[in-house]
Amino acid sequence: MQLPSRLDATTLGDVLGALARELATGTLTLVDARGDEHFIGLRRGLVQGVRTPLEAPRLGELLAREGLLPESIRRRLQEALVLTPARPVGEVLIDAGLEPGLIHAALRQQLRERLDALFRLRTAALRFNVLGAPRLERLEVPLSLREYLHGRPRRRGRPGSRASPPRAAPASAAEGAPPPARGDSALQRAAALETLGLEGGASPEQIRLAFRRLAREAHPDRQRPTPLVGGRRRSFAELSEAYHRLLA
Repeated sequence: MQLPSRLDATTLGDVLGALARELATGTLTLVDARGDEHFIGLRRGLVQGVRTPLEAPRLGELLAREGLLPESIRRRLQEALVLTPARPVGEVLIDAGLEPGLIHAALRQQLRERLDALFRLRTAALRFNVLGAPRLERLEVPLSLREYLHGRPRRRGRPGSRASPPRAAPASAAEGAPPPARGDSALQRAAALETLGLEGGASPEQIRLAFRRLAREAHPDRQRPTPLVGGRRRSFAELSEAYHRLLA
């Protein structure tokens, strides 16, 4: 696989699309006009982590923005950042009592917003490394292509062609997806979908089918290990809460 040496001749969407087709694992590095380096970690073609000096929300800021960071937990987070600055923020929030599903959904949103900042770059040198990549904070489950490529400008390597405008979501997904329950934030809905192993465009019928399948596996009467969804074990109580949050 041969990638362009500069972003000027293509789009980041085309580059990430090419890496996805090759199921590439490694790190894409972008060096902008100021010499700043930006890193995108991929696993089997899917984005798993991003490190960039560009402005993007911290995890606590993102949760506070959504109204999901109680004052008591915010204080504990501030104290932990002073006493143990190297400790992952997610661990601190879980120990403080914040719902793990919300934290995972917030981490995915944070990664998407970091990518949004990189998609705004217009000029940068490009290189892809399979080995010797810098350490990145990585999601347990990479973002799906739809989460970060859908609607992005693309040139697809045609000289002189313009980037295609963002496309609207398919009507079936837009019309079939249930609205967020009253009082729920976008992150709470995303966390519930992640618990059921679904993506953002899931229809009510897809939600019901996923819940029924997983609930059969997780029901206490079965006396079996709880089902593994998105790299994590899910209890019957978690699945039930997610289902009612999405369809109540």
